[in-house]
Amino acid sequence: MKRILGLGLFFLLCGAFPVIAEESADVSTVSLKEELDADKAKIQEQKAEIKTNAQAAHSEEKALREQIREARKAGDKAKVKELQGQLKTMHKDNVQEKKQDKKELQSAKKELRKDKRAARSARR
Repeated sequence: MKRILGLGLFFLLCGAFPVIAEESADVSTVSLKEELDADKAKIQEQKAEIKTNAQAAHSEEKALREQIREARKAGDKAKVKELQGQLKTMHKDNVQEKKQDKKELQSAKKELRKDKRAARSARR
């Protein structure tokens, strides 16, 4: 009697585990897909932000260059020197910001690649 009960319990438990494992695999696949989609969206947002920042920086530098031209036409050498100094520091700051944005974008892409690898290994 104990053997029959033991065998019945064994088959009941062994039959239930694959179903539970299969359900959890579906849930993890969905969550990985959502995570990949979120990472892709994050990268797209960062690219758009970088592009906007670059355009703004370019237009600011362009306006400053125009002011330098006007000061040269007017013959105001002191103003030209001052504006050139401002342009130099502004350009240096813009380049530094661009480098920082690039690093952040690379780290987000690296995270996406890591998540893709995890999704591939989870499918296998």
